[in-house]
Amino acid sequence: MDIRIINFSEEKRPADLALYWYQAGLKSSRQQTVSLTGDITDMISQAVMDEWKQALNLLVKQENIKALEKRYPNFMQWIALITAQGPGVVLQNEHNLFSDLAITDPYDQVNDRLFVSQARTIVTRKTVFLLPDSSPSSSALYREDDRNEFIRSLSAFLSAGNTSIALAKSGNKTGGDVSIFNTVLASLFARTSQLRLDEDTGIHIKHGPLLIEGDTGTGKSAAAKHLATKMGKAMVEINLAAVSETLLETRMRGSTKGAFTDAIDKNGFFEEAHNGVLFLDELQSASLASQTQLLDLLSAISNDVWISKVGEDASKTKYDVKVVLAVNEPVSRLLAEGRLRRDLFHRIRDVVKFKSLNELFAEDRAHALLTLILTLYRWKSFNQPVFASDGKSMQALSQLFTVYEEGVIDKILCAPWPGNFRQLERFAWDLFFVLGDRTRVTNEIIDSLLKEEANRIPASFIEAQQINNEQTAPTIFSEVENIIKKNHFNLKASLPELGVYRLRTYNALKGFIRENRAQFSKGFLADSKITKIITSEIAGRKGPENYKPITS
Repeated sequence: MDIRIINFSEEKRPADLALYWYQAGLKSSRQQTVSLTGDITDMISQAVMDEWKQALNLLVKQENIKALEKRYPNFMQWIALITAQGPGVVLQNEHNLFSDLAITDPYDQVNDRLFVSQARTIVTRKTVFLLPDSSPSSSALYREDDRNEFIRSLSAFLSAGNTSIALAKSGNKTGGDVSIFNTVLASLFARTSQLRLDEDTGIHIKHGPLLIEGDTGTGKSAAAKHLATKMGKAMVEINLAAVSETLLETRMRGSTKGAFTDAIDKNGFFEEAHNGVLFLDELQSASLASQTQLLDLLSAISNDVWISKVGEDASKTKYDVKVVLAVNEPVSRLLAEGRLRRDLFHRIRDVVKFKSLNELFAEDRAHALLTLILTLYRWKSFNQPVFASDGKSMQALSQLFTVYEEGVIDKILCAPWPGNFRQLERFAWDLFFVLGDRTRVTNEIIDSLLKEEANRIPASFIEAQQINNEQTAPTIFSEVENIIKKNHFNLKASLPELGVYRLRTYNALKGFIRENRAQFSKGFLADSKITKIITSEIAGRKGPENYKPITS
């Protein structure tokens, strides 16, 4: 595959790769450059014109083309004209390319195919934007304004269905604490959120609390993060289901030393989220008494929250906090069943309902959403840098450009996705794991994976969700598998995230995988490390059947 690189990192051009290489935003006598405009269309256009000029300079030096110059006096003027017009114009006029020169000789007409062929090669060339993993402040996309413009134009390019670009992570560690690659990719994912934000003014969400209603996995947390990013603020995320009723007041307000037995000076949720966003998930899990405490703090028309810590005197401190609440059941049902206080509901300024993934797919006639999400997951799955610091290629760049056989996208769209985006993410990682270094997704591959997916989810679960429009949490098996894959099958590195399921030791995790191997995907089980676990003895354990993790 013919690929050009537009490099935003300090990575030097690898000697072993014959690529068209551009340095963005830097002046260099050794490398071609494109100006850092932030607009990727402009950058690619600069590169295309530069390549076109170089190609024509080489073409006119060929003997058969030199012969045209001798036979046709206006030939070099014509070369200058098509050089200025660019390869796109040449392709538009390929059938009468030499008409202005009155060339009629068949031999000469054959030669004009060289110009058309070169123009097509340049216009169809794929572009990879090489972004730094860790970046110093001198990096081209370090400035927030440049980065935001780059993300905006990249998002527009992708949303239009263009598949000729990709992002890759540079392996050149130059220091710094900003991962441009991760920041850009996270922003692109956030733009798939159902929370619509105004691109010009920043946000359209009014002051006061926001409530998001949506099934598990529909992206409520991601939407809150997107909102925080657009507001230029940090976010504090709290799952109310994980906070006991007796501790909730202290956790919300904070405490002073001596306020009660074993009390220490501790900031509350709102103080930690001052000048930022506080995301309170699973509001329906909070008791009515706990909801009353929230009611006393929130204003329907303001982000100001007045709080005194537990143990303080009557004086209160004002905090500026954008509160985002989330429920994974219909608000109407929660109100009807008395599980959501009506007076608290009336303190909420905006209510947004998120659709399920299948509902979104049904509305997406152009398949743009699914194609975009799969593209982003493909880039994300290349977690290892494309280039190493020694200049050796670590990945085949062509793998960044996935081709889907006819019918594949339709099959994914029509499949049930009760786990919504969370389930689709795991499925996409399974897909790219099975795909390996191939670039073409066949119907055979997708049929196998969808059959496997159907076997993972009981039909009764899907039917119940279709009838009741409810969503239960993804199984522990999906969560464990996702975490291990994210850590590249390094089990010890996965343990900190698996502690919530009581999988805190290496042996406990191995036992869990062995006992429940039928619940994991074939792609997961095919990894050599997992295969070894299943076939080996577990040291220091009487048997995995004695182990029962927390699953809810």
